[in-house]
Amino acid sequence: MLRPWTPHRAGATARRRIRIAFQGAPGAFSEEAALAHFGRAVECVPCTTFGDVGEMLASGAATYGIFPLENAIAGPVHASLAVLARHAFTEVAQVTHPIRMFLLGVPGTTLDEIRQVISHPVALQQCGTFLCRALPQASATPFFDTAGAAREVAIRGARSLASISPPATASRYSLQVLAPDVHDRQENFTRFAIMRAK
Repeated sequence: MLRPWTPHRAGATARRRIRIAFQGAPGAFSEEAALAHFGRAVECVPCTTFGDVGEMLASGAATYGIFPLENAIAGPVHASLAVLARHAFTEVAQVTHPIRMFLLGVPGTTLDEIRQVISHPVALQQCGTFLCRALPQASATPFFDTAGAAREVAIRGARSLASISPPATASRYSLQVLAPDVHDRQENFTRFAIMRAK
């Protein structure tokens, strides 16, 4: 059974432990990168937008925020960079995190049943060749996050719907891997900045 999650909105009460704000649902690449850098003795807090991450960090509700800067395929992550430009945060570190994109669906789904693929717009851009070649009948629809897209597929339970998501979200949300490594270039990575408020 899927456990609900509530994305943080600015104004929530801060806790004393180290908290890392990230954009996306649990299982997002930003969360993976944060855990790779800090280890698991931290609390990662999901936020719906990069703006929410910035507000959480600025308000002191998070110790650090993690922001994607640039992807090897899609280039700069403009929405994230725009938030950083609005705040006078201090960069603590940069993390280069490998990115693997899997096509996920509810168990039993076949490729010819899929009519819609959802994912973050940057992820859809990174997988354009695969989508055109393997799923010409399916529309690509932007979603707020790659991990959130996997969760949406699990909630809706329709075999006509698939997501492009991190591999770990398949087990997290009880989905089937329909195609692994669907990104256009296998040497795919994203550079993240870990920021703190001044």
